[in-house]
Amino acid sequence: MDGESTLRSALVCGHDRTRPSLRQIALCAVASAALFLAACGGSSASNQAGAVSRALTPTAAAGASATPIASMGPGATAEAHATGVAPIFAAPSPTATAGAAAASASTPAAGKGRRPVPGNAQQVVQAFKQRGIALGQAVNLTAADDPDHLLGQPGGYTSKAVFVDTRLAGGATQPSVQTGGAVEFFASQRDAERRFTQLMAAQKGSAQPEQLFHDGAVVLRLSHDLKADQVSEYEITARLALAGR
Repeated sequence: MDGESTLRSALVCGHDRTRPSLRQIALCAVASAALFLAACGGSSASNQAGAVSRALTPTAAAGASATPIASMGPGATAEAHATGVAPIFAAPSPTATAGAAAASASTPAAGKGRRPVPGNAQQVVQAFKQRGIALGQAVNLTAADDPDHLLGQPGGYTSKAVFVDTRLAGGATQPSVQTGGAVEFFASQRDAERRFTQLMAAQKGSAQPEQLFHDGAVVLRLSHDLKADQVSEYEITARLALAGR
């Protein structure tokens, strides 16, 4: 029996002045039950519609779409445009992933291509030889034979080496500042700067002043007889060596 027939039977039951039969009573009961179920179903549907409406309020929608669509992958982007809601676990964009990989590949490894930085005067002299500078004999001084008596003293150099430059006239073989140069290596840059300032002040007015150079913890003292391009060769080599190049 369809709903319209049931409703007609209920109306007959309500307006019939005669005593209803058992069949009419049964029809009235079925119609009442149908109306009750319909009323309950409508209320439940209204509640569900209200819940859906509340879930799609501006505040909730803003929270759901907090993930920028531009940061999603192609599939997630299409889904977000279609539904208006960004998926919680959005796949990363292939473009962003490729960019991060390229940046990582272009970053050089720490220390790659660098040489060990000299840690004493002897290693600086060794760098001069490796660069092809015409050095003769080289000697590492000790506290006993240091003419300036600063080796190992507070504020003094921690190592010192003297060498011969074979390009100088006279064919000298005894290493010294006059026959080539000297490297003084300090514990700190501050100590080296102080020594450099003292040497500059001490040779003011000298007829044959030393040619001085300072970089980091190193003071380089070169013979007055070396030419300008030869002095530059020492300076450039010292800078490169101290920079690990």
